[in-house]
Amino acid sequence: MSTSSFTPNPETHVGAGGDFARVFDHEDYLIMFNSLDQVSVVLRAHMILEEFLNIWCSRTTGTEDLFAGTFVPFKTKLIVARNLGLASEYEEILDKFNEFRNRYSHRRKYELEQSKLDSIKDKVNALHSEPPMLPCEQFHIYAQGKDQFGRPQEVQHEWSSTDTKKKVLLVVIQLVMKFVQWMQAEFNHRGIQYNLVVWPAQESYGGAA
Repeated sequence: MSTSSFTPNPETHVGAGGDFARVFDHEDYLIMFNSLDQVSVVLRAHMILEEFLNIWCSRTTGTEDLFAGTFVPFKTKLIVARNLGLASEYEEILDKFNEFRNRYSHRRKYELEQSKLDSIKDKVNALHSEPPMLPCEQFHIYAQGKDQFGRPQEVQHEWSSTDTKKKVLLVVIQLVMKFVQWMQAEFNHRGIQYNLVVWPAQESYGGAA
């Protein structure tokens, strides 16, 4: 698809911004959805997950950007996040994604093994959410837009019938939704202020709201 429509519908969609804007940037997900290779999906997912570490470390230490001014590797950020209370189940999953990313960086023809993807998918499925979310295997991603000839197109991908690229995206979307929920609950528990912008209402919520 040459273009895809992710324009929010005020009756059916809720947009998140504020402190979480960078993990919900629709351009990132559009790039992953339309990507023709695994490495692009994994690298983009890795950047989204790194934003979670930035948010967690900055908010829990009361700084604008804890890692500003120098390059800090993902692994170092993950260790700092763990020391600041990041849950072990999220640390483990992010560590695995970092491992995948490094393999793509150092092996030109690396292809993610199905067994490794299944392993991380199972860990994401096991993460708590309230209310419980469907497992990745029952999740689907959907987009609509126009092809190169301007004709309307609708595309849906499900775990059982899609390729590894889209399966990675399915796992990432599930992980992002659960990670945001966990982080909001932790911020509320700790009395940490954060901003969550809800669309279309022009208001923000923070702390224990």
